[in-house]
Formats: sequence, structure tokens, C-alpha cells
Amino acid sequence: MIIGKRLSGRYEILRVIGSGGMSNVYLARDVILERDVAVKLMRVSMANEEQLVRRFRREAQATTQLMHPNIVDIFDVDEDHDNHFIVMEYIAGMDLKAYINHAAPLPLSIVVRMMLQILSAISHAHGQHIIHRDIKPQNVLIDAEGNAKITDFGIAMALFETSMTQTNTTLGSVHYLSPEQARGGVATPKSDVYSLGIMLYEMITGILPFDGESPVAIAIQQLQSPMPLLSDKVPDIPMSLQNIVMKATAKESINRYSTVEEMKEDIATALMPSRINEAPYDIHSADYSETKTIPIQTATIKDKIADIEGLETNKVDEPIIDQKKEKKSNKKVNKKRRWLIIIIAFIAIAGIVGSYFYYTSQKTYAVADVTNISQQAAIARLQKDGFRIGKTTEQNSDKVEKGYIIKTDPEAGEKLKKGDTIDLFISSGKKEFAIDDYRGKNIDDVKEELEKAGFKKVTTTPINSDEIETNEITSQSIQKGLKIVPSETTIELEFSSGPAAITLKDLSGYNKSSVKDYATDNGFQLTTTDEFSDKVAEGQVISQTPEAGTAMNKGQALAVVISKGVEKPEKTIDRKLTIKYTGDEDVAGDPTKEDEGDEGNDSSSSEKEKTSQNIKIYLKDKTHKISDVYQSFSITEDHDVTLSFVLDAKTEGAYIIERDGEKIEQDTVVYE
Repeated sequence: MIIGKRLSGRYEILRVIGSGGMSNVYLARDVILERDVAVKLMRVSMANEEQLVRRFRREAQATTQLMHPNIVDIFDVDEDHDNHFIVMEYIAGMDLKAYINHAAPLPLSIVVRMMLQILSAISHAHGQHIIHRDIKPQNVLIDAEGNAKITDFGIAMALFETSMTQTNTTLGSVHYLSPEQARGGVATPKSDVYSLGIMLYEMITGILPFDGESPVAIAIQQLQSPMPLLSDKVPDIPMSLQNIVMKATAKESINRYSTVEEMKEDIATALMPSRINEAPYDIHSADYSETKTIPIQTATIKDKIADIEGLETNKVDEPIIDQKKEKKSNKKVNKKRRWLIIIIAFIAIAGIVGSYFYYTSQKTYAVADVTNISQQAAIARLQKDGFRIGKTTEQNSDKVEKGYIIKTDPEAGEKLKKGDTIDLFISSGKKEFAIDDYRGKNIDDVKEELEKAGFKKVTTTPINSDEIETNEITSQSIQKGLKIVPSETTIELEFSSGPAAITLKDLSGYNKSSVKDYATDNGFQLTTTDEFSDKVAEGQVISQTPEAGTAMNKGQALAVVISKGVEKPEKTIDRKLTIKYTGDEDVAGDPTKEDEGDEGNDSSSSEKEKTSQNIKIYLKDKTHKISDVYQSFSITEDHDVTLSFVLDAKTEGAYIIERDGEKIEQDTVVYE
């Protein structure tokens, strides 16, 4: 049982999605790239047949050469325990056969669009020397956008490897098989042209042109029966499409399109109004295009000659003369008459031809609308109308396919004479944009630049990084140097959002020291302030900014308020002090001067004196500075003072006492 098995340890088989003569196709999951793929697996019963294995491998080798938007991509070719398989692009849709059965009759605009895609793909394959050999609707897949993708080059082979189709083996579906293949002849690119013509017939009518009870009966019809006319099934079909089918399905390959590209150019203009009623295709005509001849008015020339000859009928009676002389004279007359007739005829023909060319040189013709068709088809059409092709200029276009005509100069509808020159403006496709290396650049600047360039979508993804500067681009989904169409492209950019965010803790209950440690460990810029609080114990956190739970990055600011406890009211504190006097207590008079000059003074007593001491007091409280003198006085004895300090919980009091300039006491006073 293959379902559920993993081939080469990578491709997990999910379900069957198709089968063919030599292989089955499965939907699988690429577990490495995480995408759905289609796996074409050779049937086990054939795996031991060497010839079939070689054909299977040849299919893979041939198809891997083909890189085209309308050809299914091949991702891998491998073998797992004698299981030979090819890994292909998975197209989530139906094949063209199912699409025809579901939607027939198809609108002609859809038929032409799909055929142009199919023809473009087959033309690419032929350019790689590969013939498909099995073109049929079952081998054309239709994706979700309605685009055609060709698959199953299973019986294709390189031209240089092909000489003859085996006469005893019919490859391909007989309904679409070319006559030369049916008779066992060489398969050429024109064989694919025949199959494409049959498929085009089926897309338009919904039925096959040849059918029968057996493959042999159908093959005989392919060889002998004339191709049915589209108009028999679809009466209002444009003659251009019927002509294309008839030319593509001619029994003899020499009468078909010489290349698929030629058929593509023809079908590109099939729905143009000027081609709808064109002349039917004549298989015996050397030129498919309409042939025009210049009519020569011979009747007029004959009339001129008759007029000359009519002179002989108007003879008058003449005397009889010598017969010899008469014959001689008649010869001269006849000779002159012949020359006269020739000259008159020449003049008549020259006049007629000259009149024709003068008339045609003066006649004007409207420039055909060749926009949105290929360059080759446009040139062929304009040259057919008698115009010359001038300059060709390539321009970018978001609306016109690459290689197709954007406009002409003069424009469509303008009147020109035959031989006039028309310039062509050819689409070089949508404008491409060269991707730069955006790593290291600012994400906002690059996003703006890409949006201005017209990108379909610019997605940005932040990535945490401790090393890369914030907003600096770290990676991009499209590498430098690739040229893409912005309007069809989504680009993804990753950029640094800085270090990973840290969820801020609730710092309630932390003291100032703990808060500092927390801020340092996480790289925050900390600021603290103190406030009184009658709810939070002194020294602990009252509040924080930002609040707890906020996502923080390194370097961000964190502000914390620390409690100073309950606020205390202002009050006056008195301090009573005694300042000691340390000077001499008694000062006696000089004894040498006793009674000197005092004779006659009857008193002998001495006078006692004390030396004063200077006191300065300095005080600090809410209203005084310690540098200012609070009180100053002199003492001659011990002196009591009362110092009054105005304090609150924030202010500490202090005092200093000096005696004669010497500090004798100092102390502090605290709020109690």
C-alpha cells in the first residue's frame, strides 16, 4: 500500500490524483519544504521492464530542460527501492478535458487565451528539440486562476533521438494522433500542430471531430476522412478560427503551419473584426493570405485597335493601277499601320496603368488596430495592408504582454497611403525592479522606498536582538540582484526590535538597595525619590513608573518612590545651657603704689575688678544657619541661656558656643 508511505524519507504519499498507461500520480507532502507536490510513480508491474524504465527516465530528463510558466515544473527525480518516481509541481485544479465537459461550449475569448498559453508552451518545448507527441486535453491542467499548464511529456523525446515511431506501438491518444503517426511515420513538430488543431476543435464544439468503436476505426478516420467544418457545429463561428483548425489539421503535414509559433501568431488575431469574415482556407493555395491582382482593362485596348482597323472599311473608289506597284504600296501601308497600332496600344496601356497607379497612390487606408497582438503578427498585418514598418521601440507596460504591440504611430484608424511608414511600440513587459541588499538599513526608510516602487505587499517582522541596532533590517526574502515585477511581488523584511522585552516586576516591599540591584541586573535607568507615607514603612517602595507588568527594554527609565515613613509636624525644642565664666575673680591694686602720692588720703582699702569674656553662639534649625551668629554677649560670671530650635522630621538642629574665639561646646538636636 503506497498511501502513507514516505518516498526517499521526504515525500509522504497522501492520495491518488491520476493514472496513466505506465504510471500513477499521487498527491504528496514534501516534509522538508512543507509544500504539496505531485509524485508520478511508475507502476510496480512495469518497474522491471528495462525499456519502460528508460522511457520513464527519459521523460524526466526531457522535461527538466523545460522552464516555462505554462509547463508543469519538475522538482526532483529519484528512485526508492525500485520505485522510480518524478516529483512535480502540484496544480490544484482540473484538466482541460474535465473543464470542457463541465463548461462547454467555452467562450471564444477563453479558448483563444488558453490556446495562446498552450501554443507558447509547446513552442518553447520545440525550441528545446522536444516533441510532446501526446497533446490532448487530459494533459493540460487548469489552475485556480484559469491558466493552462501542460504536463506529461511521458512519450516525448529529443529530436536527435527520434527517427521512426515503432510500427507495432501506437504512442499517444488515437483521437488526437496525427495521420503520419497513425501510419507509423516520423513524428515532427507538425505532428503536435495536428494534435493542437484537434484539441482546438474540441474546445470550441465540445465534441471530438473523429470517433468510433475502436482505436483502429478512429485511426482510419484520421488517415482518410475529411476534417469536419466548425461551422457545421457552430454556425456563427468566425471564419478565422475555422481556417486555423483546417490548416492545423491538414492530412499532409506540408499543408499545415510550419511551426507552432506561426499557429500562435495566427490565433492571436483570430477574433479581430477584420478577420471574422475572411475567405475560407484553400488547402491547395500556396499562400494562406488573400491574393489581390491588378485588373488590366483589355477591352479598352481592343477598342483602340478596332478603331484603327476600322479605317480600312471606309475606302473610296480608286483608279486601277499596276498590281506589283499596288502590292508594294500595300506592304508599306501595312507596315506603317502595324507600328501605329503598337504605338497606340502601348500608349493606351501606359495610360491605363498610369491611371491605376495614380489612383491608388492618392487613395488612403485606415491603419489597422494591431494593439495587444504579437509583433510578428502586427508586422504581417500592416505589411499586408501596404504599409512599411518604421522604428520599433520597446516600452514597459503593465497591461500589454511582452512582445505584443502597445500602440502604433500613426495610431489605429488614421488614414495613410500605401507605402507610408508606421512606427511600432512594443511591450517589454512589466517594469522590473532590481532588488538591493537592504540589510543594515532602517526598516521605515526601506519600506517607504519599496511601496513607492509599487510592490504588491511589503511585510515586516520584528526580531529581538541584543547585538543589532533597533529598526535595522536583519534579513530579506528576495536576494540582491534579482529583477522582479513589483506589482506581482510580495517581499518580506525582518528587522531588529532591540533586546527582548522584560516584564517589569512589582517592586512593592523592595527597599532602595534591592531596587538598585534589580535595575542594574536588567539594564534599566533608575531614579529614586523620597516621600512621607503613613501606609508604607520607611525605606520601602511606595510606587513605580512604569507600573508592574509593563514590557520593558534595556536602557529604559524606571522611577521609584521610597517611603520616609509617617510625616512629623514642626515643633520648637528648647535647650537650657550654663556658660561657665573662667576669668580672674579678684584684681588687687599694685602694692608698690600703696600710699604713693596719697599722703593725706585717709583711706587704705583696695578695689576688686573682673575681666569680661566674649561669648558667641551659632545655631542651626529651620530658620537659622550654623554660619550665622545667633547670639553674642559678654560675661563676668557663669551665665545661663536657653536655645530654642524650630525643627521637623526633615531638619536636624545644632549649636556651637565660642568664648573669646575658642570653641567651648557644640552639639546636635534631633526631632523627637
